[in-house]
Amino acid sequence: MKNLTKNTGWTWVNPKDHTNSGDSKGRYLAFNYGANGGKVFYQQDIKVEANKSVTVKYYLYSLNTGGTPPTIKAVLVNKANSAVIYTSTPYNVPANTSDTDWKRSYFYFLLQMLATCS
Repeated sequence: MKNLTKNTGWTWVNPKDHTNSGDSKGRYLAFNYGANGGKVFYQQDIKVEANKSVTVKYYLYSLNTGGTPPTIKAVLVNKANSAVIYTSTPYNVPANTSDTDWKRSYFYFLLQMLATCS
């Protein structure tokens, strides 16, 4: 990634594309956790159907080689009423050990339709 500017004294590294480590034009989203911890940094609408499973998968890479690991979690929100449907277990992204040390993280849930009888 040519746009990542490393400050002197930081222990950041430039990771290689997790889908093809030989691709010098691979892309990833770099996020500075320190100043933005606890804030939403990515959101996407997904179609969720009752009684059907949903799996969300993503790859994580800590740019730091040490220090306190960042924590990430996924939250599914009902767009119509802003109600939280599901919150994943927080995941501590461990320090990287190489420029290809991506961690695959995913969560799975099943939204069950509750029937009511009158």
